[in-house]
Amino acid sequence: AKRAGEEKAAAALRQAEEDKVAAQQAEVEAVKRKAGEDEEAATKAAAAEKAAASKAAALEKAGEEEEAARKVAQEAASKKAGEDAAAKRAGEEKAAAALRQAEEDKVAAQQAEVEAVKRKAGEDEEAATKAAAAEKAAASKAAALEKAGEEEEAARKVAQEAASKKAGEDAAAKRAGEE
Repeated sequence: AKRAGEEKAAAALRQAEEDKVAAQQAEVEAVKRKAGEDEEAATKAAAAEKAAASKAAALEKAGEEEEAARKVAQEAASKKAGEDAAAKRAGEEKAAAALRQAEEDKVAAQQAEVEAVKRKAGEDEEAATKAAAAEKAAASKAAALEKAGEEEEAARKVAQEAASKKAGEDAAAKRAGEE
């Protein structure tokens, strides 16, 4: 039993030694991984800083170029203003002519509109006359139909009375015959 106990203790000691070695390896791996991540983060930070510096430089250059462009544009604008003044005078003359033309066109358009309104009124009047005639014809037809109906009803009554009278006479004749 003592030997068995010693062997068991030796086995437990070996296991503990192996576990310790495995734990140390895992710790070394973790340290290496952490160092790798820190290095990557540092690289990224450096890249971001470099990009920011480049952007700042680019913005400064763009500002200088914008200023230069603004000056050129200002000079061009001054020259253009001189040309515009000359063009404006010519434009005013052209505008006056265009205004006269527009006025003439307006008068012509109004005349045309008046003509169109007159024509439309004529067409509307004609349509109204036709509609009234059609309505009158429909009313006449309705009245004629109603009259025909009444006459038919009267004729039917007369025929009925004649038939009744005839039936009465026939009965009397039949009785007389029987007697």
